[in-house]
Amino acid sequence: MEATPPAQRHPAETSGEEALEVYNTLDVDVNEDGDLTVSGILDAFKAYCLPRKNTVFERHQFWAHPMTENISIEKYVTELRQKSKDCEFGTSEHDMIRDKIVFSLKDQRLKDRLLREPNLTLERAIDTCRASETAKAQIQAMGAANQEKAVHVLHKRKTEDQQPQNKIKQQPAQWTQSKAQNKTVGSHTSHASAQHME
Repeated sequence: MEATPPAQRHPAETSGEEALEVYNTLDVDVNEDGDLTVSGILDAFKAYCLPRKNTVFERHQFWAHPMTENISIEKYVTELRQKSKDCEFGTSEHDMIRDKIVFSLKDQRLKDRLLREPNLTLERAIDTCRASETAKAQIQAMGAANQEKAVHVLHKRKTEDQQPQNKIKQQPAQWTQSKAQNKTVGSHTSHASAQHME
């Protein structure tokens, strides 16, 4: 009796005893004719072998995910979208991500602003956070420029303040020289007067 070519054999026949035991417990889809197909069997094995999702745990991971210091809103939303994939939020996914953003914000003024929005959408929340990030960066840049200008002004004042002191320090030396010259002139005058009187 000829052996059936491997390509035509039933997948369960070539899988081994353990796979056969699993196969016997699987709910395999059939085609329109009611026959089993290789793709149907493989899909059933994939569903069996893939780790089963724990929706409660995945949602816990989503809600516990922190908004770290200095993370951009774009990056944080990307992380939340990744985590929400296994949470099975369905049509509420955008609302859940929006709520998570608001709950996680450390900037109380920004959080207050978002909470005041009557019909806050995810897009609106992202736009508001993005605008706040841009404004903070611009204010910081302006502050750095002003600080540099202030340092320059202080340095200039310090330089100007030191110049009169140098002049004052130099004056006693000039006075001393001037007094010495006066004494010399005075002594010559006295000496000349004395000779004249003789």
